[in-house]
Amino acid sequence: ASIDVVADLLGIKADDLIDALLKKKIERTKGSFQRRGSVYFVGKTKQQAAYSRDTVAKMIYNQVFSALMVQCADILEYNAALQDELAYIGVLDIFGFEDFHPKNQNSFEQLLINYANEALQSMFNLCILKAEQELYQAENIWAPQNASLLFPFAPRPVDGLDGVFNIAHAYAHIIYSL
Repeated sequence: ASIDVVADLLGIKADDLIDALLKKKIERTKGSFQRRGSVYFVGKTKQQAAYSRDTVAKMIYNQVFSALMVQCADILEYNAALQDELAYIGVLDIFGFEDFHPKNQNSFEQLLINYANEALQSMFNLCILKAEQELYQAENIWAPQNASLLFPFAPRPVDGLDGVFNIAHAYAHIIYSL
């Protein structure tokens, strides 16, 4: 079965992988009708199990990609001291082609993808098009900029306000610590 192959590749028992995907562990540390220090396993909903599966897949992808980059650096004999003298290969994984369900529904993951796209576009505009923009300004030609699209999301050192991501992180920390 597929689960056996995946578990074997991960170096774990298939039953442990199944439990991790289908059950959540609940530990009672504060006062409740159950004994303090009790551990319970509760079945996940279909959506929670799918989320766990997807999270594991993303973590595996990240680890494989990181290992591949380390191997490439080793093969190319990367030396940080010679960084300025070496040619490099840049890999940019552009977001936006993912297919999220249900259709036409915004999600937090889609928000992050959109933010990453705008941040990349802003960096491109800043680094690559700076000379062109100076030329446009000298000739009084309007050139669009997207930096204002990023302001609501990222922390802003200019005015010290937190962005949506910091606020969401703080809120999630409060909720999950209860």
